[in-house]
Amino acid sequence: MSKSSKYILAAGCSFTDPNFKSKTHPDMDTSFPKWPEILGEYLDLKAINLGFSGTSNEYITNNVTQHILKNHKKIELVAIGWTEIQRFTLYNTLSFNPNTILFRPNEPQRFHNESARELYKYIYDEYLISHSYNISDPEKWNTPTHENLFTWQVRMWFNQMFQIQEMCKLYGIKFVMAPLCGSIEIARYKQSLNMIEGVFNFTYEQWAMMYEKINELYDLDPKHYWGYPFLKALDGDIMAQSINVREYRMSNEDVHPNAKGHEWIAREFYELYEKIYS
Repeated sequence: MSKSSKYILAAGCSFTDPNFKSKTHPDMDTSFPKWPEILGEYLDLKAINLGFSGTSNEYITNNVTQHILKNHKKIELVAIGWTEIQRFTLYNTLSFNPNTILFRPNEPQRFHNESARELYKYIYDEYLISHSYNISDPEKWNTPTHENLFTWQVRMWFNQMFQIQEMCKLYGIKFVMAPLCGSIEIARYKQSLNMIEGVFNFTYEQWAMMYEKINELYDLDPKHYWGYPFLKALDGDIMAQSINVREYRMSNEDVHPNAKGHEWIAREFYELYEKIYS
């Protein structure tokens, strides 16, 4: 059967990247089909895979938005595997090439450039340390002066999902999304969680309450999102937890999905698609 002239537009980070190479095992063969291509076989559609290793949700959103605006008549389905919310994209002012940084405690040591370290330290201190966070007053969570970096990251991600959702609805494009690479589950933020608990005395329950408040600010359509509302305390889930077993990962040292892992991801996206559109 010949494939439709329309296609799947997929995006994500290294868990999606069609050219992924393991930094831990550089000689390992990673030429196996990635989940967008496998999903395309399920749906008899060509897949255009915008996955890019190390990228941020901001970069994913910008890339997908630009592609939809230019090609919306050709797109049958948008499928996104979101990445870690701490990633933030800075652009080189000369080449405009994207560079991703991670906002976590002690991250400045990752930067070889002194200017980058200073910028990171300023943003981190300004938003996460200098701004007190009044957990007892949820109304102030919506005001920038009381919003710390961690909360801002969550709100940015929800806004990005909402942006893609509404664009797909505007152009009549089918869509499915999932937190593929540890987008929100607190277990993926041990460093950040320790910092939050150490500085602000947050508990997991308080964080879940804050997260639920943020969730109410955006009108996401739950049926299109795998694992919604993404936080285990609220009976949600993320894909990274499910594929974080030896059978689905490259090795004990490399948590990226192997061939079986990509097959599992594609199957989950396909089942979500069928549940919505069949």
